[in-house]
Amino acid sequence: MCKPSLLVKILYIILLLFIAIGCKDGSLNKNLDTSVIDPSNNYTKEDYNNYFKNSAQNQHNQKYNEQFDYGDENPIQPFLAEPVKPLINSDKLVTLSVSEDIDVKDVLIELARLAEIDIELDPKIKSGIILKVKDKPLSEVVDRVAMLAGLRYRILDNVLRVEIDTPYLESYPVDFLNLTRTNKSTYKVNVGLQSGSASDGATTGNASTSEIVAEQAGNLWATVGQDIKQIVDADKSIFKDAGGSIASSYVSLNKEAGMINLFARDRVHKIAKTYIAKIKSNVSAQALIEAKVVEVTLRDEFQSGINWNMLERNSVGFDINFANPIGSFTTGAGEITYGVLNGLGKASYNKRFDSTTTSNLISAVKLMELFGITRTLSSPRIHAMNNQQAVLSFARNHVYFQLKIESTSQASTTTTSGATDTQVTSELKTVPIGLIINLQPSINLETNEITMNIRPTISKIVDNKKDPSIVYALASQSLEGVNTSDLSSEVPVVEIKELDSILKIKSGEVMVIGGMMEERVANTDSGVPGFKDLPLLGNLFKSSGKTKEIVQTVIFIKATIVPSSSNYNAKDKELVDKFGGSDTNQFNLRPLN
Repeated sequence: MCKPSLLVKILYIILLLFIAIGCKDGSLNKNLDTSVIDPSNNYTKEDYNNYFKNSAQNQHNQKYNEQFDYGDENPIQPFLAEPVKPLINSDKLVTLSVSEDIDVKDVLIELARLAEIDIELDPKIKSGIILKVKDKPLSEVVDRVAMLAGLRYRILDNVLRVEIDTPYLESYPVDFLNLTRTNKSTYKVNVGLQSGSASDGATTGNASTSEIVAEQAGNLWATVGQDIKQIVDADKSIFKDAGGSIASSYVSLNKEAGMINLFARDRVHKIAKTYIAKIKSNVSAQALIEAKVVEVTLRDEFQSGINWNMLERNSVGFDINFANPIGSFTTGAGEITYGVLNGLGKASYNKRFDSTTTSNLISAVKLMELFGITRTLSSPRIHAMNNQQAVLSFARNHVYFQLKIESTSQASTTTTSGATDTQVTSELKTVPIGLIINLQPSINLETNEITMNIRPTISKIVDNKKDPSIVYALASQSLEGVNTSDLSSEVPVVEIKELDSILKIKSGEVMVIGGMMEERVANTDSGVPGFKDLPLLGNLFKSSGKTKEIVQTVIFIKATIVPSSSNYNAKDKELVDKFGGSDTNQFNLRPLN
């Protein structure tokens, strides 16, 4: 007979065997899963949370869809601004035939009866009209009657009030600057030699002069005042009021307050209001001018200049085109090439450039890397108002002096000899060295085009020349102890590359001005350090050479019309304010062009 302790051990071993078998087939693990809270369905707490969350969201979406009833048959339509309602809100059609024998007051009373509204008439109305209409809206008929009879009307509290269209005062605010701006640019080229003056004072020799003068004087206030005055004068000479007398009108400008005061009839106010709205829209139009001035050190195979035709033929893997044909003309500074690029923002690059999200100007600069090493001299960016000149200046003023020597001889006496008084004065002169771009855009908001007058000027000092008259004047003074050869007045020799042109481009296009080339020579000295600087013997330990490179300056100018921020549609703004909350940019609301 076994001892109890041995029996307990045997039972314990059998229990362990059952546990091991259960773990092997996974049934025990499944039953012992503590995350399961519903053994009948084997659902966990996470399963129930997801179920109730999705169920609540589905119920919310169902109620939302039932409320607005958005189905496949009725997709969401784009928002349309509500048209302007007529003053007389009646859809009745009127057929009417009126002769001049019928008083216009009787006609208006009958129209008010048809519209089922009250009417107030000015007793001074005494005129007749000739009118025949058939099946026209009542509001249109009232407009035509008022226009023919020289009347104006309004609806207030469902009452039609008609009176003679006598002048009344209305003030229109405008934001025009109170200034007169005058600009003048001159482009002058002298060709030939002058050999002096003839006896009659005329200059002899071969000389040829080509000059372009562009002047612009802008006085917006005077122009607007004159235009409105012409509108008023035209109304005086053509129309008469219902009483038969010519209506007196006037216009006054308050430049300091930015107000246009108009005393005129209602028909004149309507014309003037439309005119002022168009003027404000056009004057406030802006163009964003972005420019890049790039120097291209040409490779050996492009020493004659950038091959623009190669870009136009799309032989370099760029999907671009020239909006205007490439042209060129020859000047003293070399061959000038001009043209307009578009589509650079959508360029499909080859493997050399893998970026397709860069701006047009950056893409244009990358194009130049095909022809050599590029270096950006400046990247100006400025906003220019419509028909207002803008200046981009990246230059320094080089200072030099112009000397003036005046000698005065004193009378001699018996004891002293005549002396000479010398007076030397200097006048400060400056010349800008660098880049100056003058431009004036004219913006057409309807065609989205910009007509631009552009004049880039690049200047640099290439040499200095001594004024010979200074040495001659000093030598004639016989100054003791002064070496006149050391005294000089140097005048800089300035190289100017300039272009003046008028062109038209689409908003967002890139204009190219190129072909301004120069040859640069640099000394390349090399040798043994320490020995190459020895006098006389130093030449044995060094070698001298010169390198020549051709540099072409290219100017890229991009002009983009910037719409006014005040041109938002009122209904669009109301919709965004009502449903957009604080973050209105999510609607990507854009101004009207």
